[in-house]
Amino acid sequence: MTARLRAAFVGAGRRGFGAHYPAVRDLRQEVEVVAVCELDPERLARGAEFFDLPPDFQYQDLDRMLEETRPDLVYAVMWPNLLRPVVERCFAAGANVVMEKPPGQSLADVEAMIAAAGRAGKLGMVAFQRRHAAVLQEARRRIRERGPLTLCLAEFHKDLLPGGPPFYGVTTLWDDAVHAVDTARYLCGGEVSAVHAYADHPFTDWPSDFNALIRFSSGATTVLSAMRSTGGRFMRFEAHGRELAAYMDDFPAAVRFVSEDGAKSESLTGAQLAGSETSRAYDGVLEMHRHFLACIREGRPATSSLEDALETMRLVHRLERGEH
Repeated sequence: MTARLRAAFVGAGRRGFGAHYPAVRDLRQEVEVVAVCELDPERLARGAEFFDLPPDFQYQDLDRMLEETRPDLVYAVMWPNLLRPVVERCFAAGANVVMEKPPGQSLADVEAMIAAAGRAGKLGMVAFQRRHAAVLQEARRRIRERGPLTLCLAEFHKDLLPGGPPFYGVTTLWDDAVHAVDTARYLCGGEVSAVHAYADHPFTDWPSDFNALIRFSSGATTVLSAMRSTGGRFMRFEAHGRELAAYMDDFPAAVRFVSEDGAKSESLTGAQLAGSETSRAYDGVLEMHRHFLACIREGRPATSSLEDALETMRLVHRLERGEH
């Protein structure tokens, strides 16, 4: 029986409890949560209670927590404006790190965290969970069996006009719609070879709508749209290859495969593919965490390593500028 990895959480907010805490608890045969660090006392107590941790393993001081518990792995779940110094200190203390997206506020933040991981000889992963969604994995697998993926359509829309900025020091594309950008990169593969993008601000004085045509060295093309001034939240992807199309109109809940000149159509749910009705089992969160635990044990980079995430954020930067 392989020894469990020792893990700690930094941050006990809504995103932690909504995704990461339950997923890590599901993997308790592989990982043991030994500490929670959080400045807010009520959140700290709630986080510790979630993992049945006594008071001695509840911390408001990050450095003390790292020194006393020596975790193999830290889950840093916080806003991008707080992330870089926390991640750098965790790497320096000898921990591998999972961090929420986006990885900091700038390309310089990502580059600094890569350097910190390199100095420590540790692994970092950015939580781009959509890559691990069951329907996306199945679509990618089936298309690649027939040959290369040739076209991806990626959409992620919301109505952010009532709330508006700030988005913790970054644009809404960097902070949130990056999910569509990263998923398109993952599906298409290769390097970005050309970008034709528009960054607009209808009805606002801040960039709210992003549309782009992106070409990759793999030969694949992405049509991307991320509107933040539309009627409501909607995320969908399409993936096309040799005589096969995958339509994920209700992502990540379902996928429809069309082939044989439209004569054959097959619909599958994420729950069917994952063998569980629990959303985190098919939406990518659980598989993402399981993937990183395997990467630590095997000493290999995660699919969304910091180095790979840097390429996603470089593309986001080009889209934000409306590059042609």
